[in-house]
Amino acid sequence: MKNKIIKAVAFLLIFCTCFFQVQGVLTGNEDSRDNRRITGFFEERDSSLDAVFVGSSTTYAFWSAPYAWYEHGLAVYSLSSIMQPIQAARFLIDDAKKRHPDAVFIVNITSVHPEGSKHSEYDLRFLHGIFDNYPLTLNKYKMMDYLCDLGGHGIKERMELIFPIIKYHSRWNELTAFDFDKKPDSYKTGNTYGSFLKNTEDVTGGIKDFTLRSDLEEGLYQSMVELMDYCEKEKIKVLFVVSPQSLDNKERIGMQNTLVEMLEERSFDVLDFRKLDKEAGIDYRTDFYDTEHTNIHGAIKFTNYISLYLKEKYGLENKREDENYSDWEKASVSYFEKIAKHLNENDMKYFTDRIEIPEK
Repeated sequence: MKNKIIKAVAFLLIFCTCFFQVQGVLTGNEDSRDNRRITGFFEERDSSLDAVFVGSSTTYAFWSAPYAWYEHGLAVYSLSSIMQPIQAARFLIDDAKKRHPDAVFIVNITSVHPEGSKHSEYDLRFLHGIFDNYPLTLNKYKMMDYLCDLGGHGIKERMELIFPIIKYHSRWNELTAFDFDKKPDSYKTGNTYGSFLKNTEDVTGGIKDFTLRSDLEEGLYQSMVELMDYCEKEKIKVLFVVSPQSLDNKERIGMQNTLVEMLEERSFDVLDFRKLDKEAGIDYRTDFYDTEHTNIHGAIKFTNYISLYLKEKYGLENKREDENYSDWEKASVSYFEKIAKHLNENDMKYFTDRIEIPEK
């Protein structure tokens, strides 16, 4: 009987090991940047980050981690994913603070959409961006359950998130060498996708009306209350941010205004770049690749402003001479060597003497 139990346990362990290895190979989100960001975060050395920036594409398109290190010596990681819902922030922070208890947490509240719009933060495609590469923690399943409840997802959708092989089981013909050896660069290596580096769109003309107010759907409202309560109870150093955009949707603008009002009423720290754009040097003619996302030029300005603010408000210090951060130095230098050709003379205002633009 004892031998049978041992054999059964051994079989189960071997099966589980093989299963999760195969699942890991097949799992391949349509946006591999999510894989790099989530996986890379959990590879960072404990208690090494100055700040953690959570949010959606209005975070990772705006925040240039290599620049924050290169110019200011700050190790700030973007724990972000495409269409990441604000409702996930409380869980992400709770996991991240266990590894980086002294970090400042920056929460991007820009990406909110009216209920019933074609953009849904609860769409399974976007939830996969968070969960496919998230390690096995209790918070992962709490967050998954919470978001699935808000999105009205049943057992079928939950099982797909728990076992992503259900979604990706037919990827055999798409596999590349990367799928068998997933060692992605950490997100501190920065954005290199084409539109971010090369494209410029004049997005002047967006609506700026800070008197607009829109009701928040019940799940979003309750999530924000829970997030604020959590940050107060746990004494989290938290900064909320609204990224600059050029929107013409009055309901979305009203929702952003409502969120800012809620936060300010409870004395939370908020940087609203819709008001700070000129101060930060944001130019809507040159600094965006579409109406909602900055290109490399806008990202440098956005990152510079927040970096200076973090140093002044939270006392973060330049760590560039700290040998424990040699990986950050190496990654940032390598990044700017690769993208220097995409910078322009105006970008140089935000650097000291550490970089040169190659001749075009």
